[in-house]
Amino acid sequence: HTAHESLPRLLDLGQSLLDQYRDRGYEFRAVGFGYGGQFDRAAQRAMQCFHEDGWESLDVIAAVAQRYGLPVAMENDCKLAALAEAQLGAGRGGRTVFYITIGTGIGGGVVRDGRILELGDQGEAEIGHMTIDPAGAIACGCGKRGCLEAYCSGPGLVSLTRHLAAGWRGHALANDAVD
Repeated sequence: HTAHESLPRLLDLGQSLLDQYRDRGYEFRAVGFGYGGQFDRAAQRAMQCFHEDGWESLDVIAAVAQRYGLPVAMENDCKLAALAEAQLGAGRGGRTVFYITIGTGIGGGVVRDGRILELGDQGEAEIGHMTIDPAGAIACGCGKRGCLEAYCSGPGLVSLTRHLAAGWRGHALANDAVD
């Protein structure tokens, strides 16, 4: 998929949820959008997503606002997950919460005193792109080699398995892992 295919699908899903809750009497004052990539806060724009092309070419906030007729707040999805953990989860009541998420990528967020800690305009707590293999045997979706995400995310584990299995050519386990 590309962003140009995914955004309309996400907007349709969001519309369905809004309609469902409005039918129950709920009123909405704003919409939040958690983005699975780096987000430029100063420009209020999605930056490159390493897992799906095209997000940086879309004005996501304008598209969401136009569809729903509501103000939009947008942030990186991992940082929003950190905020949710700090407000509602096991981190509730803690002054500082550091949250790590592992899935298609590896991300994180830091919440201090109930607010997302902003250490820069974008990319803070992007722990998935810390270099753990300076020799860089495996390429990451970000274009660098040796990132934590290249080894430990879902797709990274597949790449790591293929890389290791390549040294076992001819062994039954390697044939299953590479195919």
